[in-house]
Amino acid sequence: FPMISSNVFAGENTPFPGVQVNDIFTITNGTGKAMRVGVFGVTEPIPRSAVPISYTNHISATAEQVAVLDPQVDVLIAMTHFGVAEDQDTAQRFPAIDLILGGDDHEHMQVEVGEGLATILKADSNARSVQVIDLYYNVVSDTVRIESRLQPITDAIAGDPTTQTEVDKWAKIGFDGFREQGIEPTEVVAIPTIDLDGFANTIRNGPTTFTRLMVNGINATASEPELSLMFSALIRMDDVIPAGGEFTMYDVIRTFPNNYDIVTIDLPGAALKFVLDFGQNAKGSGQYILSTPNVTQNEHQWFIDGQPLDEERTYRVGTTAEIVRDFTTIGAQLVETHPLTLQQLLVQELAATVE
Repeated sequence: FPMISSNVFAGENTPFPGVQVNDIFTITNGTGKAMRVGVFGVTEPIPRSAVPISYTNHISATAEQVAVLDPQVDVLIAMTHFGVAEDQDTAQRFPAIDLILGGDDHEHMQVEVGEGLATILKADSNARSVQVIDLYYNVVSDTVRIESRLQPITDAIAGDPTTQTEVDKWAKIGFDGFREQGIEPTEVVAIPTIDLDGFANTIRNGPTTFTRLMVNGINATASEPELSLMFSALIRMDDVIPAGGEFTMYDVIRTFPNNYDIVTIDLPGAALKFVLDFGQNAKGSGQYILSTPNVTQNEHQWFIDGQPLDEERTYRVGTTAEIVRDFTTIGAQLVETHPLTLQQLLVQELAATVE
């Protein structure tokens, strides 16, 4: 299948090798009637990248692709990497789009934006489910009907040998790479005595035993913190390690592929309130903030250790290194970078709390 990106490019807006800005394909039925389908893809800017990447404005890119594709096709599909609110805005701005296949929310949904506007469909992250979509195009009335069903991907579905061969090939490449770095991915780090829930749609909506393990570990590592916090998006496992199961070194790596250092920062009270409000308003997304249990909220008031958050004072906070980068503009000051990364902290906390 072709790789498509309509607004993400290499440095200086140079297309990536082998990547198209759109695609058009034709489907013919048994009577010879044809349906032409146009596809393009847009995404939101992501600040972290291992290679030079440039973005064009996604609204401008969408407008350009709709103008190019709509006159040529019967069905127009946008593949996006936005939160659902941005997808809804896209559907409203561009009624020529028939279907939006979205990402970023990490949980399945079907959203009908309005009469004559695109249907938004999303599946669960990490291929835990797929949306099976049927498009019915009436060649006489030039109308499209969309039907979909959510299909969970479980062991009940027989594996495809060709696909499994490809999976095994890339898994071996990855594991060999870890071993070259002195990491044995199959090493058992711990045997949990309780379920450790790291599913995205759980941890992005509230704390779990697993998230408390990490946030409390950050708090124990930081220098005299009054509270500790982290973005839920940092936990990428999107899985559960059941009680009695093996938590391997590979699980550690896939939990924290962004292996940031643990840091201590000073944060002005007003900035801390902004961060906590920001995280609470982002509930359901990776920007939801996980914090130590001493951070509580009563209606619109935040409390630290039972005392109202004081916007006029500075708080000592344990967190992760990217917080300093993201919140320097609102007054975050680095106090100390600790000789411990998220992966190392996870191994340490697992060893201390489970078998």
